[in-house]
Amino acid sequence: MRRVTAALLLSIIAVPLASWAQSGPSLELRVKNAGEATGPEGATYPSVVSPGAPRPDAVVSGSAVTITDFRDLVLSVNGAPAAATSVTLQNGGRSAGRAEALGLYMDKPLAATISAGAEHFTITGDNCSGALLGPPGETGSTCQVTVQPRASWFGPLSGTLRLGTGGYTMDVPLSGTARHFDLPNLTITAVAGTPTSLNVAGQTQGEWRVSAPATFRITNTSTEEATDMLVALLGGNNPGSFEFVSNACSGQSLGAGASCDITVRARADRNGSYAGTLLLANHNQPSVALAGTATGFLPVAWKTAAWGACENACGASSRSRSVWCERSDGVTVADSFCGAGKPETVEACTSYANCTYSWRSNDWGACANACGGSSQSRSVWCERSDGASVDGGNCGGGRPSDTQGCTSYSGCSYSWVAEGWGGCSASCGGGSQSRSVWCRRSDGASVDGSNCGWGGRPNDSQSCNTQNCCVGNMGQSCSRYWCQPTYAASCSDWIATPTTCEMYRGGWITSCSDGDKICCGFNDGHVQCDGSCQ
Repeated sequence: MRRVTAALLLSIIAVPLASWAQSGPSLELRVKNAGEATGPEGATYPSVVSPGAPRPDAVVSGSAVTITDFRDLVLSVNGAPAAATSVTLQNGGRSAGRAEALGLYMDKPLAATISAGAEHFTITGDNCSGALLGPPGETGSTCQVTVQPRASWFGPLSGTLRLGTGGYTMDVPLSGTARHFDLPNLTITAVAGTPTSLNVAGQTQGEWRVSAPATFRITNTSTEEATDMLVALLGGNNPGSFEFVSNACSGQSLGAGASCDITVRARADRNGSYAGTLLLANHNQPSVALAGTATGFLPVAWKTAAWGACENACGASSRSRSVWCERSDGVTVADSFCGAGKPETVEACTSYANCTYSWRSNDWGACANACGGSSQSRSVWCERSDGASVDGGNCGGGRPSDTQGCTSYSGCSYSWVAEGWGGCSASCGGGSQSRSVWCRRSDGASVDGSNCGWGGRPNDSQSCNTQNCCVGNMGQSCSRYWCQPTYAASCSDWIATPTTCEMYRGGWITSCSDGDKICCGFNDGHVQCDGSCQ
């Protein structure tokens, strides 16, 4: 079971009469600032947590009191006790009854003892034993006995405080439960050396030197045992730290009032100040500040070598150098001795001294003319080995061409072309005539007809001169002729120019004009020839 702080039970027995009066005295429990009491009627009187937070006294009067929490409690007995209470007077074995008043006068000195439960309670203050109390209200009419539970006890408490005078005794029952014990209270004090002047006088950086030691004493000032103590040194870093020379406390237990010693010193390997703490890490955690200064060590400084070459010989890259901490005697020591401000060991750099250059080109673009012969182009550039595009002078000769001829028919269109009809194979009686028909690409070239589609191809031949041929006088000269279509006005002039009888060229003759040919079998006209036409 975990122990907690135990406060004092202060039981004060005050007897205000020079004799035990017959007026019916009572037992009184006065709760001061803290604690909890239960009166005979069952009422509970609360306490406060800390004696440092006072409140007015709560007074409980009755014939029996049970104490359940011991924090600054005062018991007072005023006057003679009533009969049949837990506090009784005994006279020769006779118990005083409620109806029987006692006419007793104090003529023997008082004596206060723990008559029962001495393992639970002890008297810590007593100005009653040996006293003869005077009359009420006068000087010397009261006295006080202080009772405290033993700190080593945890659990139910029971006992009896006995006040006696002559052959008479008065017993005050003490009972309750101990719940609050005194937590271990430990202190740390310096008994030798100066904790804040643990100074080190050095010689060579990097070689540890130690200070004169300081001794500390840890003391348990409480009534409780302090177990499994844990002592630690905190803080302290370069240039100095702290270490135990001896430690008789960690892992040990200290009884009430006991103590143990610890010796500590500083150690340093360079100039500078340092600080730390000696701490008892458990219980009430007392601590002591530690500090010191290291002097006399050789000075140190950062040293740097020249920058190396760029790691990448062409373009942006980085380069490095050596940086070290050097003592004034030329010895290299750990970087930690020089502290902050270490120069950079790597930096950015750019070099083109070892670059190579070569011509690069993209793929050819599309032909400028989408149908037929044309040209196409591409990008050509000089590239450095780091991938940058630079002036072509770096690459020298051998530059690839950025243009070339090309042919593409992907954008061509196609159409049928029909030329004029040729001559008729016969002058009459039906002949045929032909013409050239071909598929033309939009660049003017003649191509296979499949490109134009056979469905829309024009005819390349047709019939001609299908009229009947003249018989007998074919080729004879006509003496005269005229045109007289039935639906048009008649010609007013005779055409004197004779012509030969030829085939009809087609269409109706609507007027007489030079060039019209005389045709045999002309309908609605009259042709008179020397010969006859059929």
